[in-house]
Amino acid sequence: MPRKTNNTPRKRKALPKQYAAPKGSTRERLMRRAARLYKAGKIQKAAELREKMEKKERGKSKKKR
Repeated sequence: MPRKTNNTPRKRKALPKQYAAPKGSTRERLMRRAARLYKAGKIQKAAELREKMEKKERGKSKKKR
């Protein structure tokens, strides 16, 4: 008997509110990628990704002033 596959899309767990990343945004995707890298033990790569991302966000807040 062939094995059944589950083709229903999985719901993603919501990110904490403190990250202010809208659903489906580039920021959300990068946050999820960094989380996967941390979980896989690739700490340096994840830290580089987060630093690059945060640098961009910090630049946005300076422009608003």
